[in-house]
Amino acid sequence: MSPVHAMERSYGAIKEMLRKGQVASGVRLEANVLAQELGVSMTPVRDALHRLVGERLVEGTSGEGFRVPRYSEANLRNLYEWNAALMILSARTVDISPALHATGGGLPLADRFSGLVERIARLDFSREISVALLNTSDRLQPFRIAECSVFGDLARELDTLEATTSGIVNTLRLLHARRIRAVAKILHQRDKP
Repeated sequence: MSPVHAMERSYGAIKEMLRKGQVASGVRLEANVLAQELGVSMTPVRDALHRLVGERLVEGTSGEGFRVPRYSEANLRNLYEWNAALMILSARTVDISPALHATGGGLPLADRFSGLVERIARLDFSREISVALLNTSDRLQPFRIAECSVFGDLARELDTLEATTSGIVNTLRLLHARRIRAVAKILHQRDKP
């Protein structure tokens, strides 16, 4: 396997593990253990972890290694606010209706929402907004999974968003405001053993 292929494979596998919330907040990511699990040397794993630090999906400090970020209520609130700002900016910049109405079908709710965000990011409007939106979506994915246990009506909420034809900005504001009010519950659910 080429070094580039090993790094890309390691990057994809670790990123997906983080997006699925398979590692608890604050847990140290051991490059040697990950390399063994992935069947590659430590170099592509370390390269992948450094790339994920750049994307803020992993924290890395000299001498301390790599860790899954631990979010405070204020940090998570800020992340939801940033996601809301990016989605609202997208809606004000380009017609996002086609992305809303191309539903994710029978996917799990968290994946359905991230798929919607990906469709919005793929609209041809601003590469910078698209990249920021995709990155924020990746960082929020473990919390979206936790939202499914916090809110009992996410399917209805997502159906409403996908069916929205007018007032999209207001619908996005309400959706994010609800999550911002519930950050403590979402964090608790995310960090449940």
